[in-house]
Amino acid sequence: MTTVTTPTDASSRPVKPLTDELPDSELIRWLRDMMLIREFEIRTMQAYANAQIGGFCHIY
Repeated sequence: MTTVTTPTDASSRPVKPLTDELPDSELIRWLRDMMLIREFEIRTMQAYANAQIGGFCHIY
């Protein structure tokens, strides 16, 4: 008879999020950076769709 066991490794324990250790000002800066990058991607895709950017435009 075969017995199946479930390993208990580090991945099965709760992990404290890294964001708990960061100041709010740093998290806000990260959010602003992500929003700025996303806005750039959106406007770049729009410009490419309107043939304002020539050639191939790879956003992601």
